[in-house]
Amino acid sequence: MAKLAGGALVSVIVQRAFDEWLNDSKATEAARLLFHQVILDEHGQVPAERYLTEEAGLRFAVTPLRLSDEMRGPAYFIEVTNTVLDGNKPERTRHFCHNGATQDFRLTGPRGELNSAAPTVSRLSRVTEPSRASAITEPSDWFVHRTLANPQVYVPLYSLYKAVSDTKQNRRAADRVTSTFRQKCVSPQGQVIADGSPVTGDDLSFWVTPLRSTGGSGRAVFHHVLVVNTAAAKTHPLRVLTLLHSAVVGELTWMA
Repeated sequence: MAKLAGGALVSVIVQRAFDEWLNDSKATEAARLLFHQVILDEHGQVPAERYLTEEAGLRFAVTPLRLSDEMRGPAYFIEVTNTVLDGNKPERTRHFCHNGATQDFRLTGPRGELNSAAPTVSRLSRVTEPSRASAITEPSDWFVHRTLANPQVYVPLYSLYKAVSDTKQNRRAADRVTSTFRQKCVSPQGQVIADGSPVTGDDLSFWVTPLRSTGGSGRAVFHHVLVVNTAAAKTHPLRVLTLLHSAVVGELTWMA
């Protein structure tokens, strides 16, 4: 009875939130409340029969993410479609990530192209958390963490040189990730390989998860890609990358 009453209360909250679905924080709160009330079981897990669930006008497609042993889990990628909104609105479908270890529920999604956007520290909880920036050595062939790139003493010309140098290094690292991913994780027919095993190339390990969609086409259009640079220090903020691969355009993007 208490669970039914709780479900009714959440349904009312979600109904009121329909008009606020375009607001990031309010949409996140509405999805979080319903996710905890309807999708998660009493152990904080998502049973297989609830991977595709519709409740109170919100359609959930939940995917358990494959994580390397350096990441805390369980973690879930969640696509939520507001079925009440017009189908032509791009904000009708939103994406979230839930970490069962930290109970963090946040809005996520494509942040920018791998070759053009600044690198993003993985938002998934790590077993070995990054230490202070000054204690970390930057690999010369990997992404530059911006807070580590700033010189201790402000020198205008050096700062300009460093910004240009970092941008070039980040692009080289992005090309390396893209090239290795295509060689090791994409079949000759253009299909992304996600057979449940990590794929290794050079010093990079790829953990690929095909994502469920509320569209129900059955074809994995997006893949969650966790990249671990085993040559970087375990305390390096960018040792682990969280990327999204789109089968439509065949590109990798940073995850927010």
